[in-house]
Parts: sequence; structure tokens; C-alpha cells
Amino acid sequence: MLQRDTIASPKSVIHRITLPLALATLMVAAFWLRVAPGWEFYAPSSGHGVVLPETDPYFHFRQASYTMEHYPSLMRVDSGSHYPAVERNDAVGLYDLLLASLGRLVAWATGLGNARALQWVCLLLPPLFGAILPVFVFDLVRRRATDSVAVTMALWSVLLPGDGLFRTSLGFCDNHMVEMLLSLLCIRGLIRLTGSPTAIRLPWWRPAWGAALPLAVFLFTWLGAPLYLPIMVLTFGGQLMADVLSGRPARDTAHAALRYWLAFFVL
Repeated sequence: MLQRDTIASPKSVIHRITLPLALATLMVAAFWLRVAPGWEFYAPSSGHGVVLPETDPYFHFRQASYTMEHYPSLMRVDSGSHYPAVERNDAVGLYDLLLASLGRLVAWATGLGNARALQWVCLLLPPLFGAILPVFVFDLVRRRATDSVAVTMALWSVLLPGDGLFRTSLGFCDNHMVEMLLSLLCIRGLIRLTGSPTAIRLPWWRPAWGAALPLAVFLFTWLGAPLYLPIMVLTFGGQLMADVLSGRPARDTAHAALRYWLAFFVL
């Protein structure tokens, strides 16, 4: 005989169905808002090829094109960005390597030429990143609030995305879209590290690999990523100060900070 507590209530069943549907709807809406307004301009039906907006996307397209042809080498002598001057390109290249890898995968799967495949990757990757951002917002808020509040905030991120709409719009394949995603993952890692009883019980000398990985990856993705190092230091320092001023023991925050930075410097 089935126990009463093993039978799911109708309300819980409806919740398990409507929540994924709501998130899927938000993802479709976010993707449509980034693709529909500029599709005819950036992917014209006349067949003249893909158009990318502004100069930054073309910079990354050129870097990724070089990497596709000389995979996995990165362009370190740049003769085009400030022509006729020739400069060393010392920027971190994980993002350009990602574009090149996806371009090679699309070229292999579709039979398109390398340049054509990379054009489509640069065109569609930003709105795809923008489409999954509401899910990460939902997951982030859900760790500190109810599902209803988390869905509301995810909806808010779709309706009022701010500058993020432009940064993840059709064809804007700059590395700022990765910055947005990794920033959310950094916050998620901190929340999990400081709020999970399991994480708090682990010894201080055990590195928190999952929490520190987004920031470590970030450093190899964007030249300005080291700016986030003092932000993370101030975050831990602010939490320690808040613990002391409120009379709460600061041991858990110090414990989390030790595990975080130990993992980060190893990575």
C-alpha cells in the first residue's frame, strides 16, 4: 500500500510542470528579443552574407578566424587592428579559442567553409547566451528566496535587461557576454560556499574548486578580468565586517574565504 506522504499532491505536480514551462518561455522570449529586430539587417535574405555590428565583434571574428586556420594557436602579432601599425596581441584568448572551436564544429557538421561557419557562430552565439541568462538569474535568486520570487526576477531580467540586451544581441560577439555569465557563476559559487551546511563542514584546507573556477576561467577570457579580484576580496571583507558588527561569529566566512582563495591560486 502506498504511504500518503509518497503521493505527490496536485499542487506539487502542477508546480513541477509550470516551472520548467515558465523558464522555457522566458528563454524563448529573451532569444526572440535579441534576434527578431535585427535579423533582416544582420542576416539578410538577399544572401550577401552575415553582417556583424561595430568593431569589437569584427576584432574577435578576425582573431577566431586565425585560430581556426592555425588551430589552436592564437594570433600574437596583430597587423590589422591599428593598421598600418603592427602590434603584439597579448590579450588572453580563451574566448577567441571558444569561437574558433565552435566554428570548426559547425563547419564539420554542416559542410560550410570555415569563414561562413564562423560568421554564423558569431551571429547566433550572443542571443543564445542571452537566452540562458534568465535561467541563471532564476537559479541565483532561488538560493535565497522562493521559486515565485526567482521566476519574477528572471522575468524582470528579460523585460528590463539594460545594457545586457545590447551586449547579447544578434551578432555582437564581444567577450562581454561571457563576462555576464561568469559574473553570475561567481556569485552563485559564493552563495553556495557560504550558505551550504555541507560546504561549511568541510575542512579549511580543502579547496573550493567549484566556487573558484568561474573567476579562474574569467582571467583567461578577458584582459580586464583582474578587475574582479579586488571586487571578490572586498566581498569577503565586507561580509566579515558585517559579521563582526552584527555580533555573529565570523568563523564561517573566514573558513569560506580560505577555501575559495586556496582553490583560486591553485587553479
